[in-house]
Amino acid sequence: SSDYDFDSKTEVRLSNEHIDLWLAPSVGGMLYEFDLRKQRHNLLATLDRRQEAYHDQVLVGPG
Repeated sequence: SSDYDFDSKTEVRLSNEHIDLWLAPSVGGMLYEFDLRKQRHNLLATLDRRQEAYHDQVLVGPG
């Protein structure tokens, strides 16, 4: 365990030769990083799509 994201709270790292998992006990044990080591890819590095005010104008178009 260490303070991986420098927020003054301890995080927990679980890892083996295939994966690295980072958990935040201070927020209920949230899994916030799931790295595939061989691929060097974080499976949780995604963006949420949410409806925003400007989307309606984009659909209508210019004018």
